[in-house]
Amino acid sequence: MSKVVRNLMAAAGFAVLSLPAFGDDANQGSPANGSVYDRTIVIRPQTRTINVVQDETIRVVSEKTGKSFVWKFNTGGFEDVKLNSVAPPGVLDQEVTAYVGDRNPT
Repeated sequence: MSKVVRNLMAAAGFAVLSLPAFGDDANQGSPANGSVYDRTIVIRPQTRTINVVQDETIRVVSEKTGKSFVWKFNTGGFEDVKLNSVAPPGVLDQEVTAYVGDRNPT
């Protein structure tokens, strides 16, 4: 195999690694500006699920830790988001799932 072909194959491999993931964790939303949000949801010790709608920006506050983060649920069709996988470390100390509904259900 020539050196040129090996270099092209290596470059193609790195390009594939830089593509966004497609799967369960592909698009769970994105961090948002901490001062601009649609509403606040307080996560209490008994909270296991919350309901949000597509493209809604939520300030999530942990009653137990007193910490918060703001998340935009621009999930591209994903129906649920595990908040523990998107929250900054130390904010949530329990598993919470956000169920994302359509903004304009038909």
